Amino acid sequence: MNCYLCHSSSTFLQSGKVRGSAELKIYACNECKLVFLSSRNHVTKEFYENSKMTISSGIHGESPLDIDELIKYTKKDDLRRFHYLKNKVKEKKLLDFGCGAGGFLKFIKNISAIAHGIELENRLYPIFDKYKLCVYKSLLDIPKDLQNKGYDFITLFHVLEHIADPIKLL
Repeated sequence: MNCYLCHSSSTFLQSGKVRGSAELKIYACNECKLVFLSSRNHVTKEFYENSKMTISSGIHGESPLDIDELIKYTKKDDLRRFHYLKNKVKEKKLLDFGCGAGGFLKFIKNISAIAHGIELENRLYPIFDKYKLCVYKSLLDIPKDLQNKGYDFITLFHVLEHIADPIKLL
């Protein structure tokens, strides 16, 4: 399978499962290091707005996960990312594209000048309100003055492989 980012044929199948889809396989590119999925046919706005993230016993499962369980499940990664980036983003403007349940944003918002997120998943918005997180549905929803000024850092954790046209997005 060729990499859809750099078009290299030097790719390999990785172990692991894809949330909510047993038939999707995970590949990695030896050239550009992109991790990508065997198909992007599911990549639609509607799919991600109502994806009902699933995790079962530490692996991706079939039934929708309670949001509080999702937050607990991702906390270790959220903290790891926070500790890795905290000195770089202190007093900076950060956008976490595909922020999931916002766990990383909960930590980083206390030290950055601005910590915003982009997330399509509809059922997560009450959590964003609960934790007073500023999360937008799309890049176009960001206020124009901030769009013009931009962000100092943009993070995408486990997101690029879910984008239909990552070059265009970037």
